[in-house]
Amino acid sequence: MANFALPPTVPLPAPGPVALVSQSGGFGSYITTKAMLAGLKLGWFVSTGNESDVNIAAVLRYLVDRDETKVLMVFAETLRDPEIFIDAASRAAELDKPIVLLKAGRSDVAAKAAMSHTASIVGSAGVLDAVCRQYGVFVVSAMEEMLDLGTIFQDGRRVPSRGVGIMTSSGGAGVLLADAASAVGLEVPEIPADEQEAMMTLMPEPFYGSLTNPVDTTAQVVAMPESFAKVLHSVGESRVVDMVAPVIWAIPGRKPTRSSSSTEVRTNR
Repeated sequence: MANFALPPTVPLPAPGPVALVSQSGGFGSYITTKAMLAGLKLGWFVSTGNESDVNIAAVLRYLVDRDETKVLMVFAETLRDPEIFIDAASRAAELDKPIVLLKAGRSDVAAKAAMSHTASIVGSAGVLDAVCRQYGVFVVSAMEEMLDLGTIFQDGRRVPSRGVGIMTSSGGAGVLLADAASAVGLEVPEIPADEQEAMMTLMPEPFYGSLTNPVDTTAQVVAMPESFAKVLHSVGESRVVDMVAPVIWAIPGRKPTRSSSSTEVRTNR
């Protein structure tokens, strides 16, 4: 885990199930620091550099069969030996070990920068994306997204399907989140009628929101923390919902609590 970017104020964590493989040593070290600050349980950090002998594909193929490795995060400027990469991805899917890939050099300008940095020849982003979809590799567009997925996957959390329950006190925010969910291939199924009836008993009277999904509680329930928590749990327990995405407003000057601090996504199975 030794690297040149880890500040002395950050203690080394106990080895964990997450492996980070980065072609860039400097950025990989930065990702390592941010990962540990975010609570990721890193057990491996490997930087392949100019890859004159060992490359990312070979490292992934080695790590995927190690018992202690459960999640693989990758930052790459190029991917050499695609057949080995595909073999590693196929093996990872077989073992239920997610691979999260942050790929640089997707544009022409970035490709030229990669060539000058590590002499990397960057191939078609479209082809890479298609291969990753076929073999279950999660392609992300930002370091923060990679760390978020690593945090979710490291404890073995998985969802059996794509149904997301959206809970919001703003109809507009719920519509935006439904758009975002649809854009990434998630489903926003309608809450069954019997579950809506049960949920209605938790609402104030008269109630002016919607319980279909997105569940729009309006500002009525925001001022009732106990009711808000009960509705949130009710959405999570729906038989058509596999994950919950609540929109929670931050109030300046108010001490954060478990039910009023941030927007979060959780799995319920």
